[in-house]
Amino acid sequence: MAVDAAGSAYVAGGTSSANFPTTPGALQTTYIGSSNPEFPTLAGDAFVTKFDSSGNVVYSTLVGQYGAEGTAVAVDA
Repeated sequence: MAVDAAGSAYVAGGTSSANFPTTPGALQTTYIGSSNPEFPTLAGDAFVTKFDSSGNVVYSTLVGQYGAEGTAVAVDA
């Protein structure tokens, strides 16, 4: 998790849920997971979700697939 100067929190992680909630306009809205025959051993999809300083979801997106390397997020000015 990372927090920006406005108090918004960014959370990154991995999911194996085919029903992971994304927001309109998200980079990836459909779960791919291990269904990609090029990468059959990948565990699921990575996600990034942004919460405003009140805890409301601003956006949530899936991002390509993840495996053993894990996921992380950072913010800058």
